[in-house]
Amino acid sequence: TADVSELMQKPLRQSKMQNETGTISAPVSLTKQEGDKMIPKDARQVLQVGQKLQLKISAWNQAGQGVARYNGIPIFVSAALPGEIWETTITSVKKNYAQAALLKPEKTVEFRTTPRCSHYGVCGSCELQHMTYAATLRFKTEKVEQACRSIAKLDTTDVLQATLPSPVNQHYRQKLVYNFTSSAPAEANATNQSQLVDLGFFAPNSHNIIPIRACTAEFSTAGNIRHAVLATLNCAEIRQAFKRAGVKHLVYKEKSGQGLFKRLMLRSERSNHKVLLTFVLNAAKTAYTPLMAQAFALLAQKLLPSSAAEREVNTGKRAASPDFAATKESSTVARDTAAAGIAGIYLNFQPEKSNKIYSDDFLLLAGQATITETLHITSKPLLYTIGPGDFFQINPACADVLFQKALSCLKLQGSEVVYDLYCGTGSISLALAQQAKKVIGIEIVKSACVHAAANARLNGLSNVEFHCGAAGELFPRLFAQGLLADVVVVDPPRKGLDEQTIRTILQMGAPKVLYISCDPGSLARDLAKLTAPKIEGQQGQGPAQGAEAGPGRGQTQGTAQGPTYRIECLKPVDMFPFSEHVESVVLMSKAD
Repeated sequence: TADVSELMQKPLRQSKMQNETGTISAPVSLTKQEGDKMIPKDARQVLQVGQKLQLKISAWNQAGQGVARYNGIPIFVSAALPGEIWETTITSVKKNYAQAALLKPEKTVEFRTTPRCSHYGVCGSCELQHMTYAATLRFKTEKVEQACRSIAKLDTTDVLQATLPSPVNQHYRQKLVYNFTSSAPAEANATNQSQLVDLGFFAPNSHNIIPIRACTAEFSTAGNIRHAVLATLNCAEIRQAFKRAGVKHLVYKEKSGQGLFKRLMLRSERSNHKVLLTFVLNAAKTAYTPLMAQAFALLAQKLLPSSAAEREVNTGKRAASPDFAATKESSTVARDTAAAGIAGIYLNFQPEKSNKIYSDDFLLLAGQATITETLHITSKPLLYTIGPGDFFQINPACADVLFQKALSCLKLQGSEVVYDLYCGTGSISLALAQQAKKVIGIEIVKSACVHAAANARLNGLSNVEFHCGAAGELFPRLFAQGLLADVVVVDPPRKGLDEQTIRTILQMGAPKVLYISCDPGSLARDLAKLTAPKIEGQQGQGPAQGAEAGPGRGQTQGTAQGPTYRIECLKPVDMFPFSEHVESVVLMSKAD
């Protein structure tokens, strides 16, 4: 994937519109750009923070910012749209570009609209709410096209289709991760002046946490759950319980590395609204002492009173004791959480000081271990059991659309053997198994692999098998053992495919490859390798660990003979409405 600063400097559409007002103060080092036009080598010689400029917006960049030029210097303007003219102020100046903020409009375009979220511009999510939904779809189509052209040097004119809209573009996220933070009490004369526990999202391009009161992307009952969690953690009884357990600070602070509660992760069913709640903790499992367990048992009772009262929670004893007496406040919280549908509560132990959201170390505190989701990909709906750490599409309504498109591209006849790499809980594996002879899924997350196998049994599918491990290790190994396929499906994480996986795809030479991507940059990089000209007569490198290459590979160095795979269809899908992110489905066929 290209570096963010590199992507920022590549507008989606090159435009001849330039802002050439103002003068360059000497001495300034100049370099040729186009024809006789001269631009400064260093933008810092020309621009400074706080400078006011009128800018004509000529394009979008990969992040959805407006792009203008001042004396040839690209300036990126958040919330500006192509075709607009704005009075702006410079907020940041780097060597090759600058950034600016909007002050006053001189001309706006018809696809500008009023953002619907009160946190827009402050929160780092849903960056495109200042444009109509139709405009966001156009932006995402151009984003995919530009990534393929600039990174992979691919002309997608004949294969790129318009972005498929999401069936829902509000309250679509069925998985949410909030960051814990602190805030002052709302009452100015509050008797308890200690900081309150709060929840929020990161501000744009920073780790500053913005407390969230309402979110247009979160599933409909998420606000009730946030309210219940905060009310519980801020009550004196809970604070005292954690204090007795030796917890000095409830809220994790990134700079100091101190504090217990890092994140709150919610995963919800789309139809029944049952929710798995996970507290991500700044602690190793060895720190889970009996007193800590008692504090969390109390927390579980308040959030899931029926579970804590009637079943054992993870303390080794029942929660019924004088310390766990119900209060009027906990009864109110219980009503909120019952309405919100909390089904199970987990702890996740993640003591690393890193950007890693959660670890593999989960502990079921109370309630259900899993929830069930339904996808409508084929004529027969498919059921999926999902745990807190399993990969599953966060917008199930759009996942239906995405996987329907994928299957329509493949046109399976029932005789094919299919690899599904990075298969998660079997989201598309099971739909493939309904139409193929055999499906082989590979998934690195152990719990997801276990749930995938359970999901196959749940849906009565016996022609699918799942292997737990890294795709870059297992896929070459299975190929070396002679397990070939007619179709390879890949749905990698944002970083894209590793070299071993790409090499094995090329060596296997399956007639069709279907690539599902969540990042245009890594997609373009991988497409460049998969569609690169093959070298006739060149010795293949073979699968990992020295296994022999597949049949038909050359033995001596030769010359380029044409692409290994050709792109048949490239379809962006709007999995993340009003954000800059876009999913893509790419069908490739083996070149003759």
